Amino acid sequence: MKTKKTITTIALALTLGIIYTGCKKDKNEVVAPASTTTATTTTTTATSTESQNSICENSFSEIFTSITQIAEGNSNLRSSCPTITVDTTPILSFPKTVTIDYGTGCNGKKGKLTAVFTGKFGAFGTIITITADSNYSQGSNKINVGTHTIVTGLSNSGHKTFNLSIGGGHVMMGGGNVTWNSTRTVQWIEGDSTLDPMDDVYLISGSTTGTNLNGDAFSSTITTPLRVATNCAWIESGIITVTTINNKTRTIDFGTGTCDNKATVTVDTTTYNITM
Repeated sequence: MKTKKTITTIALALTLGIIYTGCKKDKNEVVAPASTTTATTTTTTATSTESQNSICENSFSEIFTSITQIAEGNSNLRSSCPTITVDTTPILSFPKTVTIDYGTGCNGKKGKLTAVFTGKFGAFGTIITITADSNYSQGSNKINVGTHTIVTGLSNSGHKTFNLSIGGGHVMMGGGNVTWNSTRTVQWIEGDSTLDPMDDVYLISGSTTGTNLNGDAFSSTITTPLRVATNCAWIESGIITVTTINNKTRTIDFGTGTCDNKATVTVDTTTYNITM
C-alpha cells in the first residue's frame, strides 16, 4: 500500500489552506417529526441531547480531518489562511510540532490548533497530541479539545487505523457547555494510495460519554460506523445510539451517504429531523 506524504516532508508542502469547509453543524435546530409538516422549531425535549451529541461528534471529527490533511500536505491546496508553521530543526528528528492558526477567522474557524507528532504521520505507533488555544472555535461554537491524542495502528482488514482518545473535551454552544469524552477507532478506507487529501474517506467506530447543556449525563455508541469524507463538511452516513439520564435509548441516523447537514433522531416510535 502506497503511503502518502509524511510529516518529514511537511516543511515543503505545509502551506495548505483549504483544510475543509467551515463548520456547518453549529445550530441546535430541531424540526417536528418527519411524518408531519409542522413548522420548524428551535428546541425540543425529545431530541436536544441527540442534537448536541451530533454537534460534538462533527466538531471533533473535523479536528481529526484537519490534522490528517495538514500532515498529508498538498502543494495544490495552498492559501494564506490558515497559517501553518512546522518545527523542522533538525528536519529528520522527532517530535515535531505543527501549528494551524486561523487567526481571527477563516474557513469558518478562529484560533489555533497545535499538534505534536512523535513520528511520521501514518507510521505504526506514531502518537499525535492535539491542543487548542482559548480562542479556537468552529462557526459559533467554541471548542476545548481537552486531552486529545491519536495513535496510529493497523486493522485486521489491513486498513491503516487511528485510535483517538478525548478526555475532558468541551463544546460551548448556545450559551452553555456540553462535555465530551470519547474513544474512537478511525479506519482509513479510501484515498490512502493517492497524494490528494480530498479523496480520503474514513470509517469511525467507538463510544462516548458526556453531559448536555442542562448538565444531564448521556452516553453514546456508534452501532453502524460513521462515514466521514474530507470533501464533505458533514458526517455522510452511520448510526449512533444515545442513552440519556432517563435510560431511554434514542437513535441518530446520518443517512446513507449523501453529503448534507441532515440527520434523523428516533425516540420510541417517533422520528424527528434535525439540522446540524
